Amino acid sequence: MTLLLALLAVATWEERSEDLSGRWEKAESGYRQVVPLKDAPFVRLSAPRDARLWWNGTPLTVNENGDFDAPSLRRENVLEARAAVAVVLRITPRVYIASQKLTVAGGRLEARLAVRNTLENTVNAFVTIYLPTHKKEWTATATVPPGVTQTVEFGGACPTAERLEFLTVVEKQEEAMEAGYRFQTRTILTP
Repeated sequence: MTLLLALLAVATWEERSEDLSGRWEKAESGYRQVVPLKDAPFVRLSAPRDARLWWNGTPLTVNENGDFDAPSLRRENVLEARAAVAVVLRITPRVYIASQKLTVAGGRLEARLAVRNTLENTVNAFVTIYLPTHKKEWTATATVPPGVTQTVEFGGACPTAERLEFLTVVEKQEEAMEAGYRFQTRTILTP
């Protein structure tokens, strides 16, 4: 009973995103906008790779997944750019699924996930893909160094159907630097 209560108490996150593209205002050296944030442990920005962006005065560089990691978060943040580019704000926890590719062929699931760790310490993460309608799951573990995106590949026998809805979860355990939580994404595959 205590283990069940502990599992229920773990925070669960899904990525939240907001298109900031239409919010640019002309400024002295380009464009700017104020980005208010509430309850955001980590923020990254999806924009063209060649965009010149600043977050609260700090120039942003592209991470290995093609996004820009925001280095500090405030209640009111200032995003600046040389040109008014398309930008999507993505809010996640500090350990999250940066990308995933799920395929089902010949009765087999093949999964390739990129688990990103933006913390300053190594994280052991548990990755599970659920297929609730068929009561199936596949699991793997990943040891992800600080500031790195680790590729995790796994799979196995999988039912075939007209429509399969998967829930992918990366679970980060509680540690001295940060509480534990689950980050999840949903994927629907159709033939």
